[in-house]
Amino acid sequence: MFTSARAISSLISMLVMVLSLTGAAATPTPLEKGKLLVATHQLDETPYRHAVILVTEHSDKGLFGLTINRPTPVFIDEFLPNTALREMPSSRLFMGGPNAKQVLFVVARATQVAQLHHLAGDLYYGVGRDAATVLTQSPANSQNVRAYAGYLNWPPGEIDAAIAKGEWRVMPADAQTLFNSDPDSLWEQMMGAWDGQWM
Repeated sequence: MFTSARAISSLISMLVMVLSLTGAAATPTPLEKGKLLVATHQLDETPYRHAVILVTEHSDKGLFGLTINRPTPVFIDEFLPNTALREMPSSRLFMGGPNAKQVLFVVARATQVAQLHHLAGDLYYGVGRDAATVLTQSPANSQNVRAYAGYLNWPPGEIDAAIAKGEWRVMPADAQTLFNSDPDSLWEQMMGAWDGQWM
């Protein structure tokens, strides 16, 4: 039985379209500051279990970031007892990482601020005294600022190798994710979003 030229042409067109869509979906999110690293199940038996990490710097010096889904029972005014801080719903301190746990970091959604470092869009981060200044200047009931103690870092190439082994997924970040009202379930939300993307 012979297939018409028109049918063959239609079949080829459909295959080309499917391949192009598959290629687009498979394009990985580039690893750069302002992106998220989401731990996969390969890290379930490590300290990175269910971690969601905001990349603050990625260069030939390595990668630096903050874990954004590890709230602590400590409040910011307890961490900085000599700083006048207004009560905010987001005033609970998060554990950013095991390094320099005495150092304060903030992530804020704002217009350009001199003492902050740009991440992406309207997202910025600050460190130390600059971070404390941002907190003291934040309006009451602000939902657009979050504070962290400590940070994470990896030497050059190490996190790239871990991503290649499937230990981490790179995903885009936005304000809704960074200031999520339910950080304890953020990892499940991120993994669900990833699985939906590949269904």
